Amino acid sequence: MLAVLNFTKKTEHNGPFINMDVNVSLNSVFENQSKDLPEDNQQDTVFIIRRYALPLICFLGILGNSLSAKAFLGPGLKHASCSLYLAVRCISDNGFILTLFTAWLDFVHVRVFHTEAICQIVVFLSYLCSFISVWCVVFVTIENYVRICHHTHVNRFCTIKIARYALLTCFLLALLLYNFSLWGTQVQQHGDQKYCLTKRIFMKLEQVITYIDTALTLVIPLLIILVLMLLIIISSVDAHKRQIRLTSTSAQNNNESRRRVLPHSRVTRLLSSVSIMFLILHTPLHVIRIKVLFEHVLRKNGNETSGSDMDRTLQHIFVTMYYLNFSVNCVIYLVCGENFRKVFLESFCWFCKFRNTELEVEAERFSNVGMTSSLILDKDEETAIQ
Repeated sequence: MLAVLNFTKKTEHNGPFINMDVNVSLNSVFENQSKDLPEDNQQDTVFIIRRYALPLICFLGILGNSLSAKAFLGPGLKHASCSLYLAVRCISDNGFILTLFTAWLDFVHVRVFHTEAICQIVVFLSYLCSFISVWCVVFVTIENYVRICHHTHVNRFCTIKIARYALLTCFLLALLLYNFSLWGTQVQQHGDQKYCLTKRIFMKLEQVITYIDTALTLVIPLLIILVLMLLIIISSVDAHKRQIRLTSTSAQNNNESRRRVLPHSRVTRLLSSVSIMFLILHTPLHVIRIKVLFEHVLRKNGNETSGSDMDRTLQHIFVTMYYLNFSVNCVIYLVCGENFRKVFLESFCWFCKFRNTELEVEAERFSNVGMTSSLILDKDEETAIQ
């Protein structure tokens, strides 16, 4: 995961700054870069934004993901395989946000993270939840590709059974890869402070796991999503061209062709938006991490020069964007998912429920009034006739 929980925190330990690398996957890479960080206004501004923005991101993220997961697993949506993928993603995102908040407590001098057991669990969960979240997006993109480009195979591949097998495989693979965090990290004493760090004897192994993690959570998912999105765009363009040709034939044929060439349009619009937002928010941080990693590998001597101020500023900005990737899911689903929006409002919007109930009561009252009035009029007519 390339140290996505990397906090550069001001401390009074052997200098004005040290690197607080929460999941320690690139601790050796950023250790020298974070020392003697220049205190300029730009850095201080970004630092303050992250300090006060992160708890808000965590709160809104946990709230939105919890409501979204409940909606996807509710009666109206739980029978779709994509709903299972998105529900599991919401749950894993909540797990990652909890680890993020635990690490953020350092900003307010609550050093819960730097205690035994919590240190190992938080690092392990940050790897595990991030891995599952990324691959849920990959599964969603694959399902979207099947729905648009091979819609005749939807009933074969887009099923709850296949979704369960895919998620179980993903979970077991993550357990196999990242259990290193449970026994390879420990709380170490440095001066008068304790820090959650990788054991020195496992530093080389940590670098190997970092490279594997980079491939599994960045390179491979990014290539899969980009290729499938390109194929989806090509297929959609071809479908649009066919629709235009059919429109010139007859309005009736146009309606039939629209249903044929644009299958599951409501679902595919939501799934496409999930993939696109993932690329926008997830990719920039990993790009700059890889840049720093290659700079570290290409250095021949031991006198490493510190990274540029621009790299550090971009790192802060991209880290915040990365955290938003785990928190804005609910907004994306509400904006782009028509069925989700309907189920969500029916389940959680008490004002909408109140208004609907109020309207039903009013309608019933007017109906009763109308029936009473008609009865009175009928009685008056009978009296007049008599």
